[in-house]
Amino acid sequence: MDSTADVGGEDEHEIVQEDLYLDDDDEQFDVDLNEDNEMEEAEPKREQNLVKVGMEAWNQSFGATCKVRLIHILKNLHTAEIKIYSDASREFIELLDGDPEGEVLREYVQQSPRLVELAEAWRLHREKPGMAYILSLFATVLGHPGGKLRRHGLVKKSLDGVARMILEDKEKMGDVYLELNSGEFRRQNAALDLLAAIVRRGGGLASEIAKSFDFKMAVLPQLSGVRKKRGGRDGGNRKKGTDFGSTRRSFVGFAMSFLEVGNPRMLRWILQQRELYSGVLRGIGDDDTDTIVYILSTLRNNVLVDESLVPPGLRSVLFGSATLEQLSLISGNLDAGEAADIAHEVLIMVCTDPKNGLMPSSNLRGNQKRLLDLMKKLKATEVVHHKNLLLAIVSKSLSLCSAYMNEFPYSIEPRPSSSWFSAISLAADMISSVNCDGIFQNLLSTSHDLQVQVLLKCIVPNMCTRAVINRGLLHSDDLVKHGALRLVFESVNLLCDVIEVINDIVSNARVKSEHDNSTKVTVKIDGFPGLSCSTSADASIVHEVLHGDKMHVDRWITLREYIQDVVRGAIPDPQVLLKLLSSASQKHQNYSQSKQKKHAQLEPPRKKRRRGATDEDADIIIGGIDVELSRDEPEEQEMDLANDHTTILCEIWGLNKQDPKIKDAKVVGDVFHSKLLDVLRFYLRVMASSFDGSFDFFKVMPPNPLDLSMDEQQSLLSLLVEYSGQSDGYWCPEKVPESMYKYLQPLIDIMLHSQVKSIRDKAYILVKAAVASSGAFDQNIAEIDAWLAFLPCYKAKGCEREGLGVEASNRLSHIVIPFLCDAISVVGNNLYKYQEHIRKLISKFNQFEGYSPSFSPLIVCVLQKCLRLLDSESASVKLHEKSTISLYVCNTVYLIMQSQATDVFVAYLEEYF
Repeated sequence: MDSTADVGGEDEHEIVQEDLYLDDDDEQFDVDLNEDNEMEEAEPKREQNLVKVGMEAWNQSFGATCKVRLIHILKNLHTAEIKIYSDASREFIELLDGDPEGEVLREYVQQSPRLVELAEAWRLHREKPGMAYILSLFATVLGHPGGKLRRHGLVKKSLDGVARMILEDKEKMGDVYLELNSGEFRRQNAALDLLAAIVRRGGGLASEIAKSFDFKMAVLPQLSGVRKKRGGRDGGNRKKGTDFGSTRRSFVGFAMSFLEVGNPRMLRWILQQRELYSGVLRGIGDDDTDTIVYILSTLRNNVLVDESLVPPGLRSVLFGSATLEQLSLISGNLDAGEAADIAHEVLIMVCTDPKNGLMPSSNLRGNQKRLLDLMKKLKATEVVHHKNLLLAIVSKSLSLCSAYMNEFPYSIEPRPSSSWFSAISLAADMISSVNCDGIFQNLLSTSHDLQVQVLLKCIVPNMCTRAVINRGLLHSDDLVKHGALRLVFESVNLLCDVIEVINDIVSNARVKSEHDNSTKVTVKIDGFPGLSCSTSADASIVHEVLHGDKMHVDRWITLREYIQDVVRGAIPDPQVLLKLLSSASQKHQNYSQSKQKKHAQLEPPRKKRRRGATDEDADIIIGGIDVELSRDEPEEQEMDLANDHTTILCEIWGLNKQDPKIKDAKVVGDVFHSKLLDVLRFYLRVMASSFDGSFDFFKVMPPNPLDLSMDEQQSLLSLLVEYSGQSDGYWCPEKVPESMYKYLQPLIDIMLHSQVKSIRDKAYILVKAAVASSGAFDQNIAEIDAWLAFLPCYKAKGCEREGLGVEASNRLSHIVIPFLCDAISVVGNNLYKYQEHIRKLISKFNQFEGYSPSFSPLIVCVLQKCLRLLDSESASVKLHEKSTISLYVCNTVYLIMQSQATDVFVAYLEEYF
């Protein structure tokens, strides 16, 4: 609550006036003043003044030294000399503070339940210079933790009675007001501490003060400030105790004491005391860490919770624009420590939870203007807490994201600078944080034109024009390309989410329409509930319902197409991405080739060791490399440069810098290649028509995909699964591209040899699609699995055959895979030839006339190739290779015979063997 909140917008004033202020009737926050009645009543006892009767009256077991000291203190409190009774007051306070268990306090209260010695000291020093010391002593006694414990019920009840006596005694409260208006900070602090101690004793006493205290005192706002020159208002830099000469700390304690009690019936009323809480929050930016943590933790635990029953409007009034700004400064102060963390936590709660009055919701208006003003003041590219707060707000409100993007405070014109990398990462993170679910709920019930524009500005912000992004993608600096690609990645990813939601709505509407269409509409005859019949009106009703459903579906389809068209015109043309893909693929191929050449050059020469050669000579011959010490410095510089690139790369993509993969020398290129493949997959999913079917994505697959990084393999296979039409989670042979079998061998290599299960699973889908593209399995798709089952290294459903080592299995797979791939390619290129061959074979056997075989033509081709291989006397094919291939063929054919044993299949085998 601050000056902005006090004077601020009319909407705030209306909320407070119309919804919040309660009647001045005392019953508005009635609390049971006899809340301790369940305690045992103290036995009637004539109280004696311990100063007069001395130690003899002390009949409890208590240390003699403490007794003497306490009697001495109490006696000195009654003297007229200010120096003596002020020292006595301080000594009593030190005695109590040094006894956290409260033994001294309990012994004293048991001997003097009404604190008559202290009350007498109050009477003697009323309106005299040292009255503040007496009030401080009462504050310490009433605020001591040992005097509030319910297990010491009699002590607690006695002290509650003393506190209530002070409140009900007009003279004593007059003394308190006198001290508050004295203009001397010590006297004012003593009065505030006493009031706070009484409030903290429980809800009943807190309610009595809330009802009787004059919160309109002219001096009250003055008590909230610091009486010295203010600092930078970023909180936490000032040390505890540096506010000497101020009433700030005691004022805060008094105000927060009401909230600490946490009585819901009182909170709503007490929080409306603007003079009290505006003073607390208006000066929080100048407080030390301990005070900030105390204020904010109290608000967090006692006000910003459902149990407080404080309405959203009143909560929002607490956090005006100036208070929000101060909290943001505290959260952004790197030196504030715990204060910065709790300020950030409170800001997240206040700014994102509609229950706290600022974030709009379906039934709460909120205050978007105040939130947007705060968002503009955040240093989101410099301070982590500010960035996280901004993203948290954006994730809760699409309209706030759109509004902030319209006034994006940073330039995103591509350039290789740290500020640009931070700005482009922020823009991408904001798009990534958008939650589009809420907007579709609004579109279902209202005109959607405005809401759709809000959504589009989040997907493709105004500052992210196609020209700007293209310049970034085609920039000479690799990291600038990464930044631009990240922006495209998030935009298209969000578009995918939007289209997916719309597709679900359309699908559900169609299912509902089909269900309604299949249900007969009946009309019940009045007076005959069990009788129903169809009438001419029924057809009209059915037509109206179905027509409405169709209009509903058409509306969403139109909206989907409109969104796709707008986004397609704003993001880079697919040809730009394909150009980048060709370049990235070429770089990877060149790197692989250079790596192979380097590996070959580093092979140690196979030379015989000369007789008589020294050990040193032998080392030179075998090693072949002479490392110079002078090369260390350039290598260190190169490593530093790589670390800088790695840091920026992790910032752009949100990667973990501690990941060992990030330290790879070619990580910049690998990540770009991987993310580019992901972007193209998103394009295919929601804007497949942009490619016009003119690009074959299988051509970007390298000869050995296992040379790619794991992330690149995942992205490549995900793209190919999308391209092949198998991304919906179920087998769809109708969508398989023609001649996909030409790329079968590298896909089988990944399926057999990848170490990552998810990659193997995707490769399996692609392998099955590639084999099916030959057309040989139209009659029996399940046969494809039989041809894969006996491939060396093949793992089916998590089961792995044992027996051969990994190296041996790899060698065998390199023999079998080319044989199988060649056979499938031959069948795919000559499908009709092999189908005709089977037809002619069947015609030879009259008993099979008209029979349509369920086995594939691939069996014909494989058996022919196998027989030719076995009959071949060529030295290029070794005996173990022939054995491996024949064993694979026999096992596979036997499995097929078991699964589809037909007479025609047996006859066909007899024809060959």
